[in-house]
Amino acid sequence: MRKAAATLYGSAMRIQFVLPVLLGAVVLAGCHKPKPKELNISHVLPNIPLPPDPEPLVRETGTNAMQVVIASRASTDSVVAYYRRVLSTDPFRLINERSSAKTTAFYAEQNGPSIWITVSPNGTQGSLVVIAGANDSTSTTSH
Repeated sequence: MRKAAATLYGSAMRIQFVLPVLLGAVVLAGCHKPKPKELNISHVLPNIPLPPDPEPLVRETGTNAMQVVIASRASTDSVVAYYRRVLSTDPFRLINERSSAKTTAFYAEQNGPSIWITVSPNGTQGSLVVIAGANDSTSTTSH
């Protein structure tokens, strides 16, 4: 009789321990969200004006924005002049240009998503260019 009681008591303890663990696992599985879909580069940056002599370094993509980092062997002054010229012609409209120390930032609009470009020195020679774009919420294209 004692052996039967001990077995029943042991089973009840296991059920009391296993049941909450299983319920917790089911709840956590139900809370898992699928990874958000990354943006397509052609939707966020349909027109990417690459700097002279470009060497792509990094592309970071999120659900609403994208950033591309590019090195150029061209001097910072020549890359800034290049972007000032390119972003002032179709399909772009140069809205803002700001300089601070040796870094110049541009903001331009186009039919579609806007573009942000930052140009800074890359060590003692060349330039580092960051091109960023965000999902255009006013766009009529499907994503």
